[in-house]
Amino acid sequence: MRFLVFAGYFCYNRRVQTNKKVYKLTKRAKSGLAGFFEAVTACLKNNFLTRHPRATMVAALLLATGVFLTITLSKIGAWSVWFDESFSAFMIQQDWGEIWHYTALDINAPLYYFVLKVWSLIVGNSDIALRLLSVLLGVGVLFSGFALARRLFGAKIGYLTLLFLTLSPILLRYATEMRCYTLLIFLLILATHVFVLANQKPSRKLWLLYGFLIAAAMWTHYYAALPILAHWVWRAIMLRKKFFTRGLVESLIFAAILFLPWLPVMLRQLSIVQANGSWIPSFGSDTIGNFLGETMAYTTHSRTGGVLTLGLTLALILLISLLVQTRQNLTKKLQPNFLLLLLIVLLPPITLAILSMPPLRPTFINRYVIFSMVMFSFLVALAVGAKLKSPKAKVTQAALLISMLALSGWGVRNVLYFGNYNFDTNAVSMAQKLMSEIDSASSEKTSVIAETPWIFYDANVYATNKNPVYFLDSRAEYEYSTSLAMLQADTTHKIFDLSEFAQKDQKVWFLSSSETASSPPIENWELLRTITVTDPIDGHRHNALEYLVKQNHQEDSGHE
Repeated sequence: MRFLVFAGYFCYNRRVQTNKKVYKLTKRAKSGLAGFFEAVTACLKNNFLTRHPRATMVAALLLATGVFLTITLSKIGAWSVWFDESFSAFMIQQDWGEIWHYTALDINAPLYYFVLKVWSLIVGNSDIALRLLSVLLGVGVLFSGFALARRLFGAKIGYLTLLFLTLSPILLRYATEMRCYTLLIFLLILATHVFVLANQKPSRKLWLLYGFLIAAAMWTHYYAALPILAHWVWRAIMLRKKFFTRGLVESLIFAAILFLPWLPVMLRQLSIVQANGSWIPSFGSDTIGNFLGETMAYTTHSRTGGVLTLGLTLALILLISLLVQTRQNLTKKLQPNFLLLLLIVLLPPITLAILSMPPLRPTFINRYVIFSMVMFSFLVALAVGAKLKSPKAKVTQAALLISMLALSGWGVRNVLYFGNYNFDTNAVSMAQKLMSEIDSASSEKTSVIAETPWIFYDANVYATNKNPVYFLDSRAEYEYSTSLAMLQADTTHKIFDLSEFAQKDQKVWFLSSSETASSPPIENWELLRTITVTDPIDGHRHNALEYLVKQNHQEDSGHE
């Protein structure tokens, strides 16, 4: 007990504002061990954290950044690019006008491609270099998310939010993806922060900045409209008849002007999707399970065992219970912020689910509402860190903290294990491994022929002067996919006539789409060897076959 008195006395001598409270705490301690931890915790909290808030903030951000970079960079080059990534890599090989043109023919917005092209001019075109942009934007999400949480609910919730963002499985997953998602999250967090500031202290500059940010988000991904809608629903609830102020109207006009050049393209793209459909599966009960599973532990309904299902269910029950109590205990000043957070997390997935119901075409893909999935970390942090008085509530908070840290840890493990495995198609690209094996097996320059344009997109990212990659024009069904428009105009990588392309006594590698042995592209080609790699998730085999060209006047076989 003498040590406890010393701890209280130390805090007093350091002139902590709450020194009397700490001293009384030591006097009330019922046991030496419990009193020791309570005294030291209170001393640290009321001494260092209060006296050095900036140093604490810097240390926390540096620690979070270090952990985040350690996780993401440890596997940034471990997985082959898949189609969405290889499409991005091929897109930025075009000039600026062609990027605009080919993006308009596809179903996406172009801002990320422009940003990625600028980035590639600085760091190069390797898969690691291009993915690094998403990693850095992920760090930006940590910083901006911390700032937003502090603004909404104070420093304690800010630090807890930083913790859960750092370990957010879905953020870690897409922070190593050569796609637009971390850029989208970063822009929407900034937009939300500016929106809050503009409502608290309206100014023309803030509202115009808000207009710029929501326009940039729409130029990045069309479903940015859903969190923006959540902003407006919140404002309509809170202000009602005062919804349309001059500042808001000016921001909306500014955003509309900025997005106007692309608006006709977006409307045409969305109408094509509704008319012709897409690869997206129908919305069902599994969709909800997959959404929650990927958000909390980066798992799917079909891959969730009994223990994990129980953990997810328990965590959700604890979270909902604590949020109800938090809502009742929040001050009137913070209740509007709580409503805004709820709308941001819940409204986008609910709206997208409704828009995926018949007679409309299904459009619900988890990553399309990734902003809500990441903002889920804010809800968890608020539930864990809210000031609740009852001992039972504090035990519940501790249970939620432990369960969410366990689920996040399991989610980090899943991210490192599954990588960019596509849960929607149950497939993973092995182009990187195949091209690496081909490079090691080739003693001289040997061309690589991809059987399909989809295989070509992935393999081309790893093409070298020693092993250039080409695709068969006859296997590209341009009329069925807008994603092949770039290849239709391409003449550098396209093979029109395989018998003319391949010279006699020349060796070529052929990337087959079949798991089993297949006949050669041209009948008289002689098979020299086969390289087979197996994906570590489902065990599917991917083959590269080396052929010796015997003659160059035969017609192509049925493979073309």
